[in-house]
Amino acid sequence: MILGGYQDEDWTSLENGADHSSKEQLFRLRRDYQAAEALWRDFTDEELEAAYASEESTDEQISDFPRVQQWLWLNDSLHQAYHELGRPELMKVRLALTQLQRWLYDED
Repeated sequence: MILGGYQDEDWTSLENGADHSSKEQLFRLRRDYQAAEALWRDFTDEELEAAYASEESTDEQISDFPRVQQWLWLNDSLHQAYHELGRPELMKVRLALTQLQRWLYDED
């Protein structure tokens, strides 16, 4: 689960004003995740089949299932938000590795 590392007290802290550089993105991620999960749990058997087949389906094949289309949109939004959240952390790691390489190899 994308949000598995966050406990209830973490969310409460953020809701009560705790500072976090990605607070709005985290709230968007949580909101979209909860909406996608609610849709998934409420899908009919036909909608579940359409959702499972969506990787191989064309838009025309799922056009009869607007809730599946909404779930797919939310799923795409979740993946995009997840990658956006990871990008700054990845840059920090790359910078640290570059600094470590300079320290190890550039000093005489």
